[in-house]
Amino acid sequence: MKTRISILLIFIFFSFTVFAEEKEDTNKKQATTEMVNVTGNVTDEITGETLTGVEVILEKTGKKVYTDFDGNFSFSNITTGKYDITIRYISYQKQTIAKQDIDIFSSKLNVKLKPES
Repeated sequence: MKTRISILLIFIFFSFTVFAEEKEDTNKKQATTEMVNVTGNVTDEITGETLTGVEVILEKTGKKVYTDFDGNFSFSNITTGKYDITIRYISYQKQTIAKQDIDIFSSKLNVKLKPES
């Protein structure tokens, strides 16, 4: 009987130890993932004028925004990492910025679009 109780107590102890280690690993992963806001501005490459209503897509996130009257755009709560960003506007060439590194130091983008020929 004492053997069964001892085995049961050892099993319970190890179960709690494993659970605590898994929870600690999860907390470490969450701590290393940072959220940032990505902002930017879109202008005409030739004239330098800001462009209103430009579609800016953060690929593989499902997020899409349009520039305001001053050509500015903003994405909120983006996980740091590398993203493809697609910029589209009528009468301008579509531009894709491949593997843009988004982190706490580089979350501001200035884009110049070329008019279509």
